Amino acid sequence: MPPGKYLLADAGFGTLDALLVPYRGVQYHLKEWCQANLRPQNREELFNLRHAALRNVIERIFGVLKCQFHILQIPPKYDMHIQAQLPVTLCAIHNFIRRYDPEDFFDPELASVDLSADEGDEQPAGILGEGPADAAERRRADQRRDAIAQEMWDDYQRERVRRGL
Repeated sequence: MPPGKYLLADAGFGTLDALLVPYRGVQYHLKEWCQANLRPQNREELFNLRHAALRNVIERIFGVLKCQFHILQIPPKYDMHIQAQLPVTLCAIHNFIRRYDPEDFFDPELASVDLSADEGDEQPAGILGEGPADAAERRRADQRRDAIAQEMWDDYQRERVRRGL
């Protein structure tokens, strides 16, 4: 993973340099936030709320791509190098077709398909490295997440003041 880049992952994964995972033991699921009509009370809640919202968007995008490109619904018979290129390539094709021929290809109802990952099944779906992370890696990843969460919280507080809330 290039420095400064990481993958968004659910709580089923451990804290690693390559992953950005939510805080454990802190409210996470979008349904809980919506049903209770709550506002985040601290940086960890805000981080988890935004993490869940972004994860939901990503899951919806993959849902649309799966409906359009059936290769994503079956186990591909390509090596991992080729498989890793498929999502980005299919996104580019999807965007090209949407731009130049949207009526013939894109079904607007696909955009409303709720394929949310916010159903509570947080199971790891692959291996990112060799063995468990060491304490130094977990500490680095936690510090990075804390810094991002603090920056989000500071920005959130400034925006609330600006709006007079």
